[in-house]
Amino acid sequence: MKMGIAMFAAFVALGLYFSQAAKHESPVKEAEAIPKEWYDPKPVRRIRGKLEFEGMACTTCHSEPLEGNPKDKGQFHETIKLEHAAQKRNRFCFNCHNNKNFDSFAGAGGERIAYKDVAELCSKCHGPIYRDWKAGSHGRRSGYWDLKQGKREVLQCIACHDPHSPMFKPMKPAGPPRRLHEIPHEPKGGHPDEH
Repeated sequence: MKMGIAMFAAFVALGLYFSQAAKHESPVKEAEAIPKEWYDPKPVRRIRGKLEFEGMACTTCHSEPLEGNPKDKGQFHETIKLEHAAQKRNRFCFNCHNNKNFDSFAGAGGERIAYKDVAELCSKCHGPIYRDWKAGSHGRRSGYWDLKQGKREVLQCIACHDPHSPMFKPMKPAGPPRRLHEIPHEPKGGHPDEH
């Protein structure tokens, strides 16, 4: 009989405990879902295998060195929207493109930068970001940090950024991590009462 009363009391106590826990509202806001495109390792943009415009290699039309800015000539490239750098000041095609070898980019001294090495081109102006990309804290990568365990794929800058308009739309950052347990708050006076 005493065992039955003890069991009944235990069930009542558990019921009260869980009913109070169900009513309790946490002051911690529910975490917002992070959009999949922020953590999906696939490229944001279609990666081309070479420099091309509307499916054609640049050398299909260009064989002689060019002078001036192709955007000012008003033919063929008018669909390219150049919005690069602060206040969109980088509006000269040959700041990046090689005006003598159209299947490559131009380094700071005019040297040829191959399409596959486009991050070297970006490093001309974006040194700190390039350093972070090399160290693994900027950009998308998948695979293994420890290459003894398997291969790693590191995406180039243009896998995420449109080179002619590289800025992303402003993003709202994800909220802080949720706490598993509520932290007890101090009384209004500041310090908890001494026991």
